[in-house]
Amino acid sequence: MERPFVNDVEVFISKFIHSIDGKLVTEYINYTPDFENADYFLEEKNIVIELKCLEKDLFSEEDLERNERLIDKWLQEKIITKADIIAIFLRKKQIPEKCLQEMFQLARRTLQKIIEKANKQLRETKKKIGNNETQKILMVCNDGNYLFNHNIIFPLICDIIASRNDIDINSTIYFTVNQSSLLPNSNLDWSVWMTAYSDDSRESLYLDVNELGRKFNAFYNDTFNIQNKEYKEYPHTIEGIKAISELKFIPKEIIYGSNK
Repeated sequence: MERPFVNDVEVFISKFIHSIDGKLVTEYINYTPDFENADYFLEEKNIVIELKCLEKDLFSEEDLERNERLIDKWLQEKIITKADIIAIFLRKKQIPEKCLQEMFQLARRTLQKIIEKANKQLRETKKKIGNNETQKILMVCNDGNYLFNHNIIFPLICDIIASRNDIDINSTIYFTVNQSSLLPNSNLDWSVWMTAYSDDSRESLYLDVNELGRKFNAFYNDTFNIQNKEYKEYPHTIEGIKAISELKFIPKEIIYGSNK
């Protein structure tokens, strides 16, 4: 069958939230928010959710000016040559480790801004419609960032949250919709659903988030009438890390064609 493609991930997630009796926060309060609101509210579970989508590489063509400054810096420091730039672009040569480290730090700053905004939206929404027991979830959909693999970008997100005392997100979900990956010895396309929790999250949140992941997987399969429903869960951290590190992206231009 043709691989499904979700044109608007946010609309797709909103439909999923409605399918499990959740609501957009704007639907729940029924007025135009006078605060920086999160996206969704699961009233029965007492959970507010903010969705953020990474729709492009953290170093994309839209960041041309910043990228040019970086390249000029590396040329001046003689870390790379002009010939190296072409070879790297054609994927015939690896980016030097020092360059990768600088890109990693800039990527961290970009993700930090995204997380800071999400934290504020979740906090304000909890104040307006929640109570002391309301749990705050950040959902990060990787829908186009191929610069770093899953086993790099998800721990980076978790480290940013854990290292900041002013960020109090109870759970983080990192997942994919259109972005497929390959596993060794498997001819299937794989999506991911990875989770992390704060020390002060309620005990039942782990079960709630796992249930959310299973329901989302079922919703996706039902939406596109997918018959092969192979599904892997890794309850042990070490096994999960190993599986994630083995995943390799299938670039969008290959899996869907250049028009996606």
